[in-house]
Amino acid sequence: MLALIRQLQQRYRHESHHVAEGAQIPQHLKKTLSALRLAEAALLKQRLNENAPKHPRQIAVIGPTQAGKSTLVNLLGAGQSAGVSALAGYTVHAHAYTVEIDPADTDWAETLFEGFSRVEPTALDAHDYQQYTIQACDGSPLHQLAPCVLWDTPDFDSVSAYGYSSAVLRSLALADALILALSREKYADKSVWDLLQLIQPLQKPLVVCLNKLDPGTEDALANAFLERYAQLPEPSVTPEIIGIPYIKALSADGQELPSTVLDALTHQLRALVQGVDRQETHTAYAFIQAHWQPWVGPITERHRARERWNTLIADALREAEAQYKRDYLNHPDHYDSFKRALAQLLILLEIPGVAQSLVKVRQAITWPTRKLLNFGRQYVGKGPQSPGSDAQQTDIEQAVLANVCNHLLTVLITRADEHSQSDAPSAGWWSALANTLIERRDAIAQGFATQVEEHQAKFAQTIDQAANDLYKNLEQQPATLNSLRAARVTADAAAVGLALKTGGIGVNDFLLAPAMLSVTSLLTESALGRYIDRVKARLRVDQLDAVTAQLFQGYLAQALHDMAEQSTPADAPSINEQSLTEAEKELERHRAE
Repeated sequence: MLALIRQLQQRYRHESHHVAEGAQIPQHLKKTLSALRLAEAALLKQRLNENAPKHPRQIAVIGPTQAGKSTLVNLLGAGQSAGVSALAGYTVHAHAYTVEIDPADTDWAETLFEGFSRVEPTALDAHDYQQYTIQACDGSPLHQLAPCVLWDTPDFDSVSAYGYSSAVLRSLALADALILALSREKYADKSVWDLLQLIQPLQKPLVVCLNKLDPGTEDALANAFLERYAQLPEPSVTPEIIGIPYIKALSADGQELPSTVLDALTHQLRALVQGVDRQETHTAYAFIQAHWQPWVGPITERHRARERWNTLIADALREAEAQYKRDYLNHPDHYDSFKRALAQLLILLEIPGVAQSLVKVRQAITWPTRKLLNFGRQYVGKGPQSPGSDAQQTDIEQAVLANVCNHLLTVLITRADEHSQSDAPSAGWWSALANTLIERRDAIAQGFATQVEEHQAKFAQTIDQAANDLYKNLEQQPATLNSLRAARVTADAAAVGLALKTGGIGVNDFLLAPAMLSVTSLLTESALGRYIDRVKARLRVDQLDAVTAQLFQGYLAQALHDMAEQSTPADAPSINEQSLTEAEKELERHRAE
């Protein structure tokens, strides 16, 4: 759980760091980060309780600015060690004052202030909030609680308080009992009640010191405080209220205060710390449970958005496969792979005794390259052709696949844009995804075209193998083989004659019709007719499998899944669903205990 809480902190810190320059961090984001910091500290306190249940009792004095926190610390035994100032933010570090504790025994502090640096009081850096100090004090009023530690903490309500709030939250979590110092001017402040509501699930024993009271106002203020306290969600045991009168020119150690104040405070503290059960592990998880949905809700929505995106990709790829089958594999005019196999078969049907010059002419003009042997290639579509297009025939499969890719990307951009309008929790993510798709569209299409060429080069071997299989079966039927060879001779003669007349221009167009018709007719009418049908069907299945594996799933799916990553900042922390699921199971176990 601790690891996940820290991941959540990283996630929301990243969000806060990417707030527009000059803009204030949104208040809800500050509250989320404060709650996560407190959750981390509460889990560290739980670890400390489990590993060292007899560590010194911890008492923390908390409160807003100018509420008299440091005066109370001095009154309880720190002398005049705790700095007192009317300036907000005077105390920005956590200061620990130990009573009857070995100076070397500070493992408890290192556990709770993990990531902080312990320095001497004189070495504190006002600009480095990740520091704390520990020093021994007389602590006469606290001897009855010794060994114990008294913490003086920064305020939580000044303009700069968010920057050093970690020190307050660590002290809050470490404490076995809390003293909340409030002045008559501050007891109703929103910041006070926000903090009380925040720490409520931790059920920390609490004593409230209403400070700087005018004579006769204690009961009214105490009742007003308790009435509002009772309105907190699931309030714990009602805190004790101690009234402290206003004394003009009160010294830093508060010695001018009535003795009854100190007596009441030490009495209440003794009662509170004696009732602490350090074996209790429920409170930290109760705190996490209270904030769980606000913390993980945006992340869960992002995971759901990713799942919806994956579903959109799967649907689009199924549609792409259907389009490829319709426009190429099952199209009676466009599908030319079997024709290419027959063309290769013609090459295998060599006739002994044919003049070498005839073979060379055929190879040089009729069959110069495999690309020239794209039999049956035609333009896809009947639109106007560009000048010079007569000699630039388009590969049908490439054209179909290019259309498939273009359609798929158009559909996905449209779907992403629609989700940016309808999916409010993840609208920003969908919008970024749509923009990324638009920006990367040409690059994806170009990469897809390259993959298509690689696929065709690889699949040419499968086509050749189909031709070889046909030839091997023909060898078992000499009559059919001889008939095909005779047709081949005719095709060669026609090719030579045509080449001499046209100089090779359009050779494959003119040659294809008679040659293919002869071969197809003879094979179909022979005993190999059924076998030919099986070869055609197998070639289609193999070609669909190859296209699906290399182009649809191998290239497009990967590129589109990666697109979701590209729409998220590269340095954004990622929290996977498995981590959330395991954390939720852990929360459930603690609820059941």
